Amino acid sequence: MARKKAGLGERHKKILKFLEIFQEENGYPPSIREIGENTDISSTSVVNYYLNQLEEMNYIERENNVSRGIRLIRNLEGILLKGAQTITDMFTIILILKPVSILPAACSRPKKKQKICLPSKSRVIP
Repeated sequence: MARKKAGLGERHKKILKFLEIFQEENGYPPSIREIGENTDISSTSVVNYYLNQLEEMNYIERENNVSRGIRLIRNLEGILLKGAQTITDMFTIILILKPVSILPAACSRPKKKQKICLPSKSRVIP
């Protein structure tokens, strides 16, 4: 089922608050079952559903196929946590373009006679 409202719902807020408290107290993230037990969600698939939404909203990052692979990126107010940066926050890619010769080396030097190089064949026509 698709999410209809924008922003954080009550369950999102409960999960984020629990993630923050649990990680602060224990030094590692909770399991999906622990999240469900502490936020009154009985189904682990529903917990996973909300975690996927929080990941899409860039509040958490998850490592696939890793137990307890949840990393809190932003708090309830949406503020980036210390030491937590998303890939797009960490890197800015700057493209620097420079001219590149596509002619073979034999054609790049001026000669006494003008030569024409054909790109489809590697021979030189005088």
